[in-house]
Amino acid sequence: HEPSNLAWGTADDLRREAGMLDKISETYAQTYARATGHPVERIRAWMAAETWMTADEALALNFCDGLFGDEEAFQSEPVAAFDYTRFKAAPPELVRLAARNGWTGNAA
Repeated sequence: HEPSNLAWGTADDLRREAGMLDKISETYAQTYARATGHPVERIRAWMAAETWMTADEALALNFCDGLFGDEEAFQSEPVAAFDYTRFKAAPPELVRLAARNGWTGNAA
């Protein structure tokens, strides 16, 4: 996903913040493109769409080098509380998990 910030301030402050977020997005896109071999334009589109991937999809698309462990074990035990409702396109099961566990509204 693209970096985000809930900035407050004057119009000039917000323009500076937007410029910084654009630079960070571009750095992420170029880094992912170099690491995965995908064109930077495709990476930018995936980031803008807030694309979520399974472990197998990430492996197939070169976002990781390999998988280890039992996939079900990873899905049944969340690593940390996180408010997935903060994302516009989070998988519904993660949004439900956050709501069920009271993680919504957290600044994590």
